[in-house]
Amino acid sequence: MIIHVRLFARARDLARTDLIETELAEDATVADLRRRLAADYPELAGLLERSAIAVANDFADDSRVLPANAEVALLPPVSGGQAAHRPAPTSTELVSWDTSVPECQSKSNEIRTIAMAKTLPPSAEVPRRPEH
Repeated sequence: MIIHVRLFARARDLARTDLIETELAEDATVADLRRRLAADYPELAGLLERSAIAVANDFADDSRVLPANAEVALLPPVSGGQAAHRPAPTSTELVSWDTSVPECQSKSNEIRTIAMAKTLPPSAEVPRRPEH
């Protein structure tokens, strides 16, 4: 089956393309895709271990079976990184802001509030940070 992999940030720079098409077996997993990309694009090998992979707009762990004609995104870490074989990050873990800039501090607080509201029961009050 054919898998379409969109590359972003450092992965795109290393591979010198923003889209890779690769062929895998019908029952291939995300781990199989990582191995194939590392073999076909050795310059991506080190980055693949630390990158998140999204399949059809959802983060996927290495055991996920890829559907035919899957649209996959390879999302390298912005800074630091994620160790291999750890659960995929949540959407709020992927957001990083420079909170020394007032506009970013406000946006960071807004995202944190939304994320907390989604995980709390409907009857709970969302805690607010005191204004400075």
